[in-house]
Amino acid sequence: MAETRKRLLALLETPLAKRLLEDDRVMKVLIGIVGARGKVKKATDRRVAAIAKRLKLATAAEVSDLRRTIEELENRIAAKDA
Repeated sequence: MAETRKRLLALLETPLAKRLLEDDRVMKVLIGIVGARGKVKKATDRRVAAIAKRLKLATAAEVSDLRRTIEELENRIAAKDA
């Protein structure tokens, strides 16, 4: 991943890339791609959550909430014991 990032940064420093990034049309396309990626991720997350619910599985968000609740309860118990 680090190597890919280095290559990308080097590519962005080329004169051609700089000219392309100055073009409003290119920037609009790039912004659209980034937006589409976010929409696909949200849609996928919703579908996974729906399937998990049907299978009665906990989602990552539910597990995270449960962990947070457990930590809060442990802190309350520790405070009462102190």
